[in-house]
Amino acid sequence: MKNFLLILLLLPITVMSQMGFTRLEVTVKPGHQSAVVNLVDNFFSEAKWKENSGMNLERHWQGSSRTHSIMWYGPVNNSGREEGDLQPYENNAFWSNLRTHLEGTGTAYSGRVLAWKQGAEDQDNVLIYDIIAEDPSSFLDAHNKIVDQLSNSVFKDRTVGFGTYDIGRPGGATHWIGISGTGGGDILKMIDDIQNNHSKELNQFFQDRGKVIDIRDFRISTVRSY
Repeated sequence: MKNFLLILLLLPITVMSQMGFTRLEVTVKPGHQSAVVNLVDNFFSEAKWKENSGMNLERHWQGSSRTHSIMWYGPVNNSGREEGDLQPYENNAFWSNLRTHLEGTGTAYSGRVLAWKQGAEDQDNVLIYDIIAEDPSSFLDAHNKIVDQLSNSVFKDRTVGFGTYDIGRPGGATHWIGISGTGGGDILKMIDDIQNNHSKELNQFFQDRGKVIDIRDFRISTVRSY
């Protein structure tokens, strides 16, 4: 399981600061998801990736105007498929076929991972917050503090990540936070737990993180991972 914001789940902690991603959000035509999954399977199932690199096909749920995303991840400046594994004509054919199942061209952006706490492998949904953090250093410190405080309680089995949007910032967002769960109901339970049982830590986090502008929040789940 290597969903967006679960991309480092099985990777050594020493590589976290080097990890980046590129994500393309798309809208799949009604009734075309199975065709897209088959197309992606045929193209990526035998792909040979550079070390710690890969790709996810994701389903969007609440909070997103898109239906799916394709997300590539790997070490910054050394990610993707191995040299010679993909010919240009194969890549062109894949994207030409995929576009027949999409509405519009989609939206792409890239970023990095700045902080990571890995969780259990059954955490295959992720709640993502896109934000503008006016003091990124203070936000990172506050983020690390509350994750540490709750790591043996509400965050015990959850993956929690924080990072940047560096290229094509969605909605003008500068940073993202991601928290995993087993589904929508589990994520709601987590939010209720934090607000009702950990209000002291939450209020301190809000106080320490600096000014933040919320851009959006949405939930995704993994359809395929390669």
